[in-house]
Amino acid sequence: MRDSIVIIGPHPDDVFISCAGLVLKHLDDYDFKVVCMTSQGHLGSGADSSTRLKEEKEAWSMISPNIEVLFFDEGIDTQLFKQEHQIIEYIESTIKNFNPSYVFTPYFSDTHQDHRTVSHATMSACRYNKNILFYETPSTLSFDSNCYVEIPRNILNNKKDLIRIYKSQTMGDKYTTGLEDYVYASALKNGTKSRVCEFAEAFMSHKLFIF
Repeated sequence: MRDSIVIIGPHPDDVFISCAGLVLKHLDDYDFKVVCMTSQGHLGSGADSSTRLKEEKEAWSMISPNIEVLFFDEGIDTQLFKQEHQIIEYIESTIKNFNPSYVFTPYFSDTHQDHRTVSHATMSACRYNKNILFYETPSTLSFDSNCYVEIPRNILNNKKDLIRIYKSQTMGDKYTTGLEDYVYASALKNGTKSRVCEFAEAFMSHKLFIF
């Protein structure tokens, strides 16, 4: 039986934007579980929740039908701070079921309240897990990455192609930059920061056992 990795996202697309390269590269090495904590409400860019959830399921299924995507059915967009206790319990039960080798969650310094809530909830729920890593989203603040996954150009191109599935998601009304541009720019920035590769996805360790 292979080890599992659980990646927890506040909204549909957060995990894909930040971690899809990792999943694509190591699809044959781990069982991946993607957890989305919002399933109701506005869900960004004016799209209804059913559209956003459909995009999330389709994007991951295009990578592999074996990736399990879970939704916290009570999660309300922009209101997760009111549900933190429920979220902690949901993450705890998920972690207990899968016993992952690694857990990824958004960084707690972020302009979006849902990202902050999910990050803190994960740290509480996974306090007895060994390997907890933060990932960066477009709204993350003060992210000082210290862990990297090198992303080959063909995997980066695949990620850029697949991210088009999130048609309802934009970077904001005042931006012309699309998700494909962000994915490329972020991978290039992280590769440059690593000083050892061209493209990478970057993470920050909260708790990491290296041996």
